[in-house]
Amino acid sequence: MQKQFYFIPATTKDSTNLYISPLHVYEFFHAQTLCKELLYSGTQTGQYSFLPLDTHTELREENNIHNTFSTLKNVEKYFKTKQKHYNLESFTLNIPYCGGLIAAFSYDYALQNNTQQNTAYFAFSDVFLVFDHKKKEILICGWFNTKSFWEQYSQRILLQIQRLSRKRTKTLATELEKKEQNNHLLENITFKNIISKEHYFKSFQTIQKEIIQGKSFQINLSQGFTANKPNEVSAFDIFKHATIKNPAPMMCFLEWEQNKNNKKIKKSIISCSPERLFSLDTKRKIFTQPIAGTRKLTKNRTQDEQLENELKTSEKEIAEHSMIVDLLRNDFGKVAEFGSVEVTEFARVEKYETVMHLVTDIEAQLPENKSAFDVFSALFPGGTITGTPKQETIKILEREEIRNRGYYCGSVGYFSLHGTADFNILIRTLEQTDNELYGRAGGGIVYDANAENEYEESLHKWAGITKIFSQNNDTTDTTIQS
Repeated sequence: MQKQFYFIPATTKDSTNLYISPLHVYEFFHAQTLCKELLYSGTQTGQYSFLPLDTHTELREENNIHNTFSTLKNVEKYFKTKQKHYNLESFTLNIPYCGGLIAAFSYDYALQNNTQQNTAYFAFSDVFLVFDHKKKEILICGWFNTKSFWEQYSQRILLQIQRLSRKRTKTLATELEKKEQNNHLLENITFKNIISKEHYFKSFQTIQKEIIQGKSFQINLSQGFTANKPNEVSAFDIFKHATIKNPAPMMCFLEWEQNKNNKKIKKSIISCSPERLFSLDTKRKIFTQPIAGTRKLTKNRTQDEQLENELKTSEKEIAEHSMIVDLLRNDFGKVAEFGSVEVTEFARVEKYETVMHLVTDIEAQLPENKSAFDVFSALFPGGTITGTPKQETIKILEREEIRNRGYYCGSVGYFSLHGTADFNILIRTLEQTDNELYGRAGGGIVYDANAENEYEESLHKWAGITKIFSQNNDTTDTTIQS
């Protein structure tokens, strides 16, 4: 018997007070072990956030190349087996996600020769909340075998949301006090570079030699940063601050436990990603938005206008951006219908909290014999955070970068039951393992790049992360110790 899709609104026109931030709902339900993943749109342009509930299957691939889910083909096989248990025709809502597989792929998942770091996380859910930020609505959605089971479940969730709405009003003063305490604790978190500036310059010179020898045209070299997190601060506390200090359209938060040396440790992904790896909609249109080309954002209008004009007219930046766009067009061409790949907007400037970027829109049509998994396989890891040609560049980066990237430059998103998908690229991201916070920032290097400029650019990007931990809104304060 196939499960049917049901939904009810948790908000009505005469009860708009019930529209609560996904952050507060996550925190409330997480305390009841109802959720561990949140896909959050942190900007005004993003319409939806999704909160999966009761993820009843978790699939972890940790340091085991023989694990059932260690290849994307095996993950797809599992997904298609699950898909058969749902009457997809019963899903009639015009939203991009209807339940399915939430997936987190580390960058290391793509490294064929590095079996010790081949890491990913999957969680399957067929009940979830939809937050429509434009309509200020919450929908409770789920797949159930009988309507009576659905009614029991949905009423329980609805009562919880109503309870949370009343509780929010009563406890606001207490929460403000707690926020002040957390602000003080966050200010004490200081990141340290895992390499010296001299080491970065040495790697830079080695990479430029590889480019001059013709092994690659552009290589995205990154440097890493670490900090210790106080026990009093949760990973989700940091994420809440990130939504205020560094909002971005492809944000996400995930938390789980994993085994390491026969010990359970906490793992979290805290991402302020502005970049989409790809999306696939119900009309089988695939879409990506490569980001390549950066200038710092000073918050001084005159200076920012000068920097924006400099970015848009720089022959070097446009040439580098074009290389990445060509790489992405070629990646799309591996799975798209012949002749359907199109650049719909080229090299516009988008501004974020600490930097501005050149961004291009690329779309194509996916044929009926291809799936979202084929698109992911063709694009992952993203070309903007590796370089071109991709596979040779990945090998060079593996030799030159100290410490594996981990989830940095990996991807988080969903494979929806009705065939859609949406994945980010995990830049502007922190990975928490127990109480260690780890992240990276980098930029594309070409044959005529300047080492000092590239080093400074990576720090400007990293400032988007360190801004989360500072009460100072000056984006030049990177809060880093060498």
